[in-house]
Amino acid sequence: MKFDYVASGHYLKIKKVKGKYKLYRASDKNKDQSYFLYTFNQAELSHLLFPLANYKKPRVRELAKKWHLPVAEKSESQEICFIPGKHHNDFLKKYISLHSGDIKLLDGTVLGRHQGLSLYTIGQRRGIEIGGAGPYYAAKFDWKHNILSVVKDFNDPIFYRDKLIAKKVNWINGKEPKLPLACSVVIRYRHPAVKCTVWSKKVRGYAVVFKKAQRAITPGQSVVFYQGQEVLGGGVID
Repeated sequence: MKFDYVASGHYLKIKKVKGKYKLYRASDKNKDQSYFLYTFNQAELSHLLFPLANYKKPRVRELAKKWHLPVAEKSESQEICFIPGKHHNDFLKKYISLHSGDIKLLDGTVLGRHQGLSLYTIGQRRGIEIGGAGPYYAAKFDWKHNILSVVKDFNDPIFYRDKLIAKKVNWINGKEPKLPLACSVVIRYRHPAVKCTVWSKKVRGYAVVFKKAQRAITPGQSVVFYQGQEVLGGGVID
């Protein structure tokens, strides 16, 4: 549309360093959205502005009130902004073909019925809805037989892995860094960054080895690489 720039309200920092655009975490660590925005390339970044980069949310509200903006008192939301009603399962039910199936313990004991495997994620507790002597945690998906396996122990060994494969990886710099790469990684939104090593690219993607085993690594979620506050890039957990 021939605009020079697009300004976004996302909490993220952008800087141009030696001719390259770099992304960094926002100053407001509670609102930082760098985990979701690792897919940008250099051409896109050259036309993006993030005015909230150095502001914290209370100050943004103050400024909005000062300038009589109608959103100054808008209630806070932690959910997905583009989904009406903010309930992601209702959104998924509208667009995905779902099939109910058994919920079982790992020993094969049937506890109840699930609403469709796509509505659950590894480690999930809320929404299992089988009652009894719970709580129960989603531990394993059997897509072939449409079975959701659950366990009762939050720290069951089945949840812990010391490595993963990252596919569809985008490096913000535009080129692959020197490997192996020692950096920090985030495996889900609001998960603390943990130390890892990214190894040479495999057939399926990059091998990511953690210094300490991590809980509930979930295929399909994003994995994002950081060097300090800088966002190096990211991909999708295979």
